[in-house]
Amino acid sequence: PRQTDLNVIKKACQQFVGVHDFAGFQCAGADVQSTEREIFSIEIFEGPVIGPIDARDTYRIVFHGNGFLYKMVRNLVGTCVDIARGRLSADIVEERLHSAGPYDGFTAPGHGLCLMEVNY
Repeated sequence: PRQTDLNVIKKACQQFVGVHDFAGFQCAGADVQSTEREIFSIEIFEGPVIGPIDARDTYRIVFHGNGFLYKMVRNLVGTCVDIARGRLSADIVEERLHSAGPYDGFTAPGHGLCLMEVNY
């Protein structure tokens, strides 16, 4: 129901590409040795993964990376949506990439998340 600027989401997502310490995007409750991960690419497509391809205001955000922390992808998407809706400044991405965590922002709902492929 809220207006979301897709171009702002695309721009915000590109800040995550590369090797970063994603501790600021991890929810509490995870026990990992390292919070450094590499995101190879983030692609955004119109239409859902499952359902009519012409569904209005529905997008797929596809993350390619070498691993993800607990709720990391949902938190990355939630941050980008908050930026696109004007709730947060784009500067928050850099701030959270330098944060020890845990994440304290909007977490995108899990019902839209699906694992597409695992490569070894």
